[in-house]
Amino acid sequence: MESMTLLLVIALLTVAGFYLGRRRSVAIAGADRKQKLHSLPGYYGLYVGLWCAVPALVLFVAWQFLEPSFIRAQVLAMLSPETQALDPQRLQLIYNDIRNIAASGAAVGDAELLQGAQRYRQLLRLGDWSLAVGILGLCLVAGWFGWRRVQANFRARISVERAVEWLLIASSTVAVFTTVGIFLSVLFEALLFFKSVPVWEF
Repeated sequence: MESMTLLLVIALLTVAGFYLGRRRSVAIAGADRKQKLHSLPGYYGLYVGLWCAVPALVLFVAWQFLEPSFIRAQVLAMLSPETQALDPQRLQLIYNDIRNIAASGAAVGDAELLQGAQRYRQLLRLGDWSLAVGILGLCLVAGWFGWRRVQANFRARISVERAVEWLLIASSTVAVFTTVGIFLSVLFEALLFFKSVPVWEF
């Protein structure tokens, strides 16, 4: 399943969680408002929506980082011992060839590459369906957990504000580390360039 499709599913389930959480709080309060809620109904909806979205998004992001390494390890493990003993650069070129064959469906004479491309496609398909099932199940289970916590005395506003605060801190941390990583990468490349160019060329 495509990444955009999965993100759309998460968004739809988040909206559904918001609606169900808000509806449950209104039902608890009652039509005559005899039961006083600690927070506005919208906060209860946001609380359930966050439970639907955040765990699923964490799984989605983690999967994007871990799946390529896992598939690479599995594909290379099925190659012959002679191929696995090659130097890392040559082995990476072979893996790139396997990926290209899997993407294009081209027929090549090397049986080992064809077998690797078939295994790559199988793992990619299995990973896509596993991620889809995992995200759907996590959204439903986490959303149900959040929905069950909606009670009249539950401090939904405080929980939502704390969750948003942690999300902002996490986003800022990722942005800072990304900036530092880009700076160090550019600095490293510049040092390599100046090291390889003779001084008299300046």
